[in-house]
Order: sequence, then C-alpha cells, then structure tokens
Amino acid sequence: MIDRGGFRLNVSLQAMIGGFSVSRTDFGVGNLDTNGVRRRNNRNWGEAFVKPGINGEYQIPGDYGSFYFGVSVISSTSFGTGDAISSLAPQALRSTTTNEPSWTAIEDGFGGWRSGNLFSSLGSNAIDVSGGYQSFTVGDGLVIGDGTADGWGRAAYYLAPRTAFHDTAILRVDPSALAPVRATVFHLATNTNQARMVNNDQAQARLVGGTLEWYLAAPQVAGQPPVPDVWRVTGMYFNIYDADSNPALCFSNAAGCTAPALTANRDGLNVASLRAGGSFFPQNRDILTFGEFVYQWNSDTGRRVRAYAWYLEGGYRFSTVMWSPTLTYRYAQFSGDSTPGDGTDRSYDPLFFGSGLRAAGPGTWYLGEIYGQYLGPPSNLNVHQVHLRASPTDTLNVGLIYYLADFNKPGQYGVSRSGAFHEIDVYAEWAPRPWLSVTPTFGAAIPRGGYRDIAQASVTANALPASTRTDRTIYLVQAVIGVKF
Repeated sequence: MIDRGGFRLNVSLQAMIGGFSVSRTDFGVGNLDTNGVRRRNNRNWGEAFVKPGINGEYQIPGDYGSFYFGVSVISSTSFGTGDAISSLAPQALRSTTTNEPSWTAIEDGFGGWRSGNLFSSLGSNAIDVSGGYQSFTVGDGLVIGDGTADGWGRAAYYLAPRTAFHDTAILRVDPSALAPVRATVFHLATNTNQARMVNNDQAQARLVGGTLEWYLAAPQVAGQPPVPDVWRVTGMYFNIYDADSNPALCFSNAAGCTAPALTANRDGLNVASLRAGGSFFPQNRDILTFGEFVYQWNSDTGRRVRAYAWYLEGGYRFSTVMWSPTLTYRYAQFSGDSTPGDGTDRSYDPLFFGSGLRAAGPGTWYLGEIYGQYLGPPSNLNVHQVHLRASPTDTLNVGLIYYLADFNKPGQYGVSRSGAFHEIDVYAEWAPRPWLSVTPTFGAAIPRGGYRDIAQASVTANALPASTRTDRTIYLVQAVIGVKF
C-alpha cells in the first residue's frame, strides 16, 4: 500500500479453487458432454481462478473531492470429466468443462470522481460519478447483480468470479445531510461474447435506468467495514434499448421464435421493481423482513412481454441464544407461460440476477446448489425456502436450506404436473484466518412429478432404454477454498 501526498494505492489478490462431485445427474437420465456423444450419471470436476487488482484514489487539493480508479484481471480454468449442467429440456445445455477451458481477461477497468466535502451542505461524497468496466448491484441482486456469465470458454462456472458490466456510466447522488434519500442513474451493457462462450452466453443487452431509495442508516465504526443500512426501500426502472436474441437458452416460447429463447424478447423490454428490506421494527432489530415485486413489459411487434416476479421473506435472529441462529422463510413466485406461442411471452426473464448485499450464505437467487446452479434459473417457478443459519464460533457459520418448488405454469414445458423438486443443502463457512475461507457443501435434489415427466420426455426423445430411471435423487458434494489479500 502507498499513501503519500493525497495519493493512495492498494494492491489486492483474490483466488479460489473448488472440487465438485455430482451423482445421478438429471435425476438418473445422465447429462451429455458438449459434443453430445457421451451421457454420464456421475460427474467430477474442478474450477479455479486468480484475480490480482490495483485500486487507487487521489485527494484533490483544495477540498475538491477525489479521483479513484480500479483495474483487475481474472485468469480462470475448469478441469475434469464434465459438470452437472442439465441436458434435459427446457435448458438442454452441455458441459462447461469440455476441453478444460482456461481464460484470462480484464475484469475491472473503471475510474470516477467523488465530491468529498465540496458540497458540504449535502454531506460527504454526495456526488459520485464513474464509468468503465465495473460491477453494479441493486438490492440483493434479484434483477441486477451480475453482468458477465461464467463457464464454457470463460471457465469457472460455479465459482463465477466475473460480474462486471461493460460500458458503464453511473451517477450516484446521496444528500445524507439533507434527507435519508439516495438516487442512482445508470447505463450498463452486458459482457457478452458468444464465440468465447460457445453460443451459451446471455443475450447482449444495453440498458439505461435509475433507482430512488429511502433508508435508515446504521451507525458506522471508524476503521471497520461499512455496516448495511438498518432498512431501505428502493424503486427502480430501466429500459433495455438495444439487445440481440440468443436462441441457445430455450426456456420459453414466443411467437416468431424458431428456437424460442428466454432472452429473445429483451430488445425494448421495460422493467420496474419496488423493493424493501432490513429491520423495520426499532424495538426489536432481530426481526428481519424482505420483499420485492418486479414487472416486465414489452409492446414491440414480435416481442410482446407481460411477466412478473415477487417474493416475501421474514426472518428472526435469535441474538440471545447460543450460536445466534437466524431462521428465515421465503416464498417467491416467477411467472410462467401457460399458452406458449400465442404472441405474448409471460415467462419471467431472470435478466442479470446475482448475489446482493445480504451475503448470508448461499440461497440468494441461485435457488438450490443443485437446481439453481445446474438445472434452471429463477423463472416459471413457485418456491418455498426455509433457511437456518448459525455461528458456533466467530470463525464458523453453518447452515441448512430446504426448497420446495412447483412450476408456475407446467404447460410451458409441455407437462401437466406442476411438482418440480425438493432440495436440501447443508453448508459450512470456516474462516480460520482473515484471508482464508473454506466452504464445504452437501446437497440432495429430489424430482417431483413435473420434473419426472420432463426427464421421461427426454428419455423418449433420445431413444434411451425404457428402463432409464427418471426419479433418482441427485447428490452433490463440493468444497471451495478461497484466499483474499
């Protein structure tokens, strides 16, 4: 670290390596290699990445704020016999590890200016403007949280080190001295490279929009990491003013799509959401409440969309009990399309979802370490989720998550039964040193009637033996080790 004459420079390094083993892929049907030749039930693979970076800040003389910048590079690799990505419809993808891909590329490359005390009547750093390649998240990442897809040619599908959006221009206004209100105006573009990603990347999209937020700030402690707000209420709107259509990810059906794709209707898509989260009971800060409603619409010819998603979540932190356990329940609904091909797509587009501010273990918007990672995104689902998390020591967190899911509209997938899956995930997060983390996980996913019908349709379509099982439980064992300096 350099700190001299108003100039500060920090060098950082982050690295992770993970080992993964999954048995009974696709509930016993087995999944395919990228070449579509070999189908296997058991998969064992590994992933790793390293991310060196530099960030700096220059304090402008005369109290005119500060300039800042950040640059980082990610080098990633995948290796092994294939992963657990599903070969069943509707996703029907292939292994991300074929040919053991490796990739090195710039991740962050941004610069900006903060106002410091230049506008003292508004508060410290009331104005912040930045641009370039950088990560950007709204709320807990249900709608905007990840601008880059990983896996395939970029490698490291599960570890997912790349999150940056490209061509960003972000203006943040935070007049904390006047009112507990923030506003953000943003321009973002997804980092899309279909050639590198073997046509499995997200659709290229460029969007412009903004947020308005009302919040209650939490007390901050000098020298300690920032503490999240006690609560916040956020409204957001954006328009995708330019996008391509990628037919590789065939989740939903819309009129005019030869190979219908979930991302085919993004050009001209409007998205609005209202979110609230945190502790809204001042007499008991252990009561936690979260919720969000998202509506998507597009009236462009050939790309008509009317879709929605919403969730409600309540939790309680037993702060006076040994290990301070937290118990939460969430119900989430992501719309599906019961009449595919009628000219209006009603299936929710998960857009740029990722993990957001809560960072309370897995289970934010990857709905299951098996289903959410390898079988399907948050679309056309109704999901009950129960999460129990505790801290036996200052360096150890343990948790258990249970999911019960139904298809919102099973007809979208050509089946009549709505039952999707059960999943149980057990995990631990151990940080024996401030710079070291170890995270083992065990998961089991059990198919319900609707998913067994999808698997059976795949057996028939691929002329597999009639004895092929479609009702077997998928088991996952994995461990991830990370360092961060």
